[in-house]
Amino acid sequence: MKRPIIVVVDTAREIASALGAASLRRGLEVVTDPATAASSGAPIVAGVLPAESVDEPTHFERFATLRHALRGAPLIALIDPRAMPTQGLAAAGFHAAISAAAPYAALAERGVQSALAARRAVDLDLVGGSSAMARLREELLLAANAPSHLLLLGETGTGKGVAARALHALSPRRDAPFETVDCTALSPALVESELFGHERGAFTGAHERRRGRLERAANGTLFLDEIGELELGLQAKLLRALEERRFDRLGGREPLGFAARVVAATNRDLEAEVRGGRFRRDLFYRLDVLRVRLPRLRERLDDLPVLVDHLLLRAARRLEREPIRASRALLDRLRERDWPGNVRELANRLEAMAVRAIGEELDVADLPSAAQTRGPRPVSERHQLAELLRECGGNVARVARRLGRPRSTVRYRIVQYDLLHLIPRD
Repeated sequence: MKRPIIVVVDTAREIASALGAASLRRGLEVVTDPATAASSGAPIVAGVLPAESVDEPTHFERFATLRHALRGAPLIALIDPRAMPTQGLAAAGFHAAISAAAPYAALAERGVQSALAARRAVDLDLVGGSSAMARLREELLLAANAPSHLLLLGETGTGKGVAARALHALSPRRDAPFETVDCTALSPALVESELFGHERGAFTGAHERRRGRLERAANGTLFLDEIGELELGLQAKLLRALEERRFDRLGGREPLGFAARVVAATNRDLEAEVRGGRFRRDLFYRLDVLRVRLPRLRERLDDLPVLVDHLLLRAARRLEREPIRASRALLDRLRERDWPGNVRELANRLEAMAVRAIGEELDVADLPSAAQTRGPRPVSERHQLAELLRECGGNVARVARRLGRPRSTVRYRIVQYDLLHLIPRD
């Protein structure tokens, strides 16, 4: 396999030499021509630019071209804080800025370290240079090295599953299994079997023994997605497994050990659920050892240039077509939206545009007509949801089945449209 490449752009001879030496120590090769790097077939770690190359707002298109040429590799800026501030670089499409008034050797070493870290973050889908994303990466790295259970909080579509996988990949458990249970996708009976497994004959249809996710996770990571949807009876069984570090298969007689770390995610306010009696207080405290909240897309709009590039490259690979770019006008229009579905909504919107794209660049005209206006979804959707809630007696599970959507999504819409009064309270 070819040596990974760092592309060094517009640097003075002294800093280029220092970057070359620092890269060589890490087994990397330095290239100064982006076209040469792109055609080499070698993995590109990052593009590294000094302050002189980034201190002009007119360079926005140049950075977009550079990111496109480097196949989505992150851009890293080497900045002397005495010369210019680092604020605003994320909106220009930089993943990170190394701010240091240091000798060339020290600055180059930090630049190479940052390039390697940024490449790893991009590979884990943790892209963006905003302060919100930088803080999230720091929190995930800190949490990854701890054995404690963890809660991931955030709206639908913020990337809780991505964060869970990143936690596992960054942790000492990375070579152990990563197992996922989606608590919204299965009925309570099936969730119990999925979690704990079952013996042959444990219930009708159990024709053979099945290992549950707790068992299969071994000493790795167990990701419980939308833990707030788990019914109270299963919450009690899960609590026992966490407390005693053992559990029983359905129909089993011998307890099994449990050593995995649990990462649980929810878009619900679990503390409010506890107060309402819908979530066990003791399980909440057992899971809420560490807590990471994922930022909403509207809190990190500076990440749009690099995030859109990343998502369009991913869509192009899936569609088996040449990579596509987004025009600056399109980015400006995307920045105006509220994005209630967060990154998931953005990714789906971009892929839909990529399917229809003819050229190499997407513009405002490529947006579906419904997406060209800013603001919340049409009132008709609220009306439809309200009518379904009345028809189903406020039963969210029945409404979700009627709509063909996850319960978590339906609950989010209920809160968004202020329809909680249509759900009966005990």
